[in-house]
Amino acid sequence: MVGRIHSYRYDPGRYEFTMEWAEPKNARGESVIYFPDVVGLDRGAMHFVPAGGTATVEVIEGSRAGFVHIPAGGHQQMRQVIMASQKTEPGLGG
Repeated sequence: MVGRIHSYRYDPGRYEFTMEWAEPKNARGESVIYFPDVVGLDRGAMHFVPAGGTATVEVIEGSRAGFVHIPAGGHQQMRQVIMASQKTEPGLGG
């Protein structure tokens, strides 16, 4: 993570993962979050606070697991990402 994690949680009823972290002044690089099922992520429903955040998804070859890469914002700020799964099968959403 670029910065310090303040909280994270998974809501199994909504199939939703939320993470909040503080990025330091002059933050560079990217935060990387591992997921057991990135294939099932609803990439169109990723929500960032502050608005305008982006992410790329990397799938580990031969599996459904992978990483979500979130570029640093470049300045001191609190950030949050909310990601939901499209799936109800075993993995992130089940």
